[in-house]
Amino acid sequence: MNKFLTCLFFVGTISFAKAQQPQVFVELGGNYNTTKKDYNLLSMNGQKQLSETKQPKISARVGLGLSQHSFIGLSYLWHKNSILTGQSYDQNDFHTSNSETITTKINAFGAFYRYYFLPFNSKKWNIFTEFNPSYQLLTTEFKIERISAYPEYYGQDDQLVEISDKNKTQAIDLDLGAGVSYKIAGNISAQLTFRSLANFNRLTKGGKTTQFSLIDKPLQNTFISLHYAF
Repeated sequence: MNKFLTCLFFVGTISFAKAQQPQVFVELGGNYNTTKKDYNLLSMNGQKQLSETKQPKISARVGLGLSQHSFIGLSYLWHKNSILTGQSYDQNDFHTSNSETITTKINAFGAFYRYYFLPFNSKKWNIFTEFNPSYQLLTTEFKIERISAYPEYYGQDDQLVEISDKNKTQAIDLDLGAGVSYKIAGNISAQLTFRSLANFNRLTKGGKTTQFSLIDKPLQNTFISLHYAF
């Protein structure tokens, strides 16, 4: 009888310990935005203007459960913002073009606290809010290119002028967001996260400036991600 009770107590202790073990999740997602405008300014003399923006973003999370509702963890965000503007002119065998490219790359390393309004992984649908402070490393590259091409009979060589520069800065970013989670199967969920519902950003190197925004660029800050819980 004593052996039976001892065994029962041992099994119960293990079951209770497993039930109390915090859950861990990994999450990978992203966002991609692009806009392009290409039109003729004056179609009679071949003048054209181009404007193009590309903004890929990749986000990663590793979270540890404090309870059925609360998680803390580490975050990483990679963001590239490329803006190209240019003009070209073609008439009577002459060609000239000017283009300017500004590319900003951001690597953000941070932590986060996430609160689920329903017990984690217990329902198909869940909603959450998240606070994400991070330290950002920013690199901005500027490039200007000017091309002038002449016909052979003009007797002048083609000209190419390139000007480039690079600037590095650092910033502290505080971001408040919210999201919706849908359990696909087992421990796999798909999430839609709305970042920057409130955001504070302060440059700490390369010119100290402070910015605060509410619901900033919703489409550019909406992330789709896959979430796996262990």
